Amino acid sequence: MPYSSATPYAVRRHASYVVYEKATGTVIHLFHVELMEGASAPEQTFIERDAVVSASRVSGKSEASLGVLAISPSDIKPGAKYVVDLKTRTLLEMKMEKSHPAEPGEADALE
Repeated sequence: MPYSSATPYAVRRHASYVVYEKATGTVIHLFHVELMEGASAPEQTFIERDAVVSASRVSGKSEASLGVLAISPSDIKPGAKYVVDLKTRTLLEMKMEKSHPAEPGEADALE
């Protein structure tokens, strides 16, 4: 069936979730849900459970060791790494150290 004959449906809602290790806050999985126009919205607990099950399957970690946090899709930057602050349950972008070639004389200063 050609794509042009399909009935187009608009995205009504986009939601994102991070799944993280409860012990460390390390984010191991990003889960997205697209709700199309005319579809009924599943319960939040169902979506969160599905996110944890999916993350457990791909990571091999136990479901009990994982937590889930709803976030705004715009909170995620491609290529960035994230951690969940376990006390505040907020998403934090990790600072990445930039690797760069040593400047002239920099290696000598370390000796």
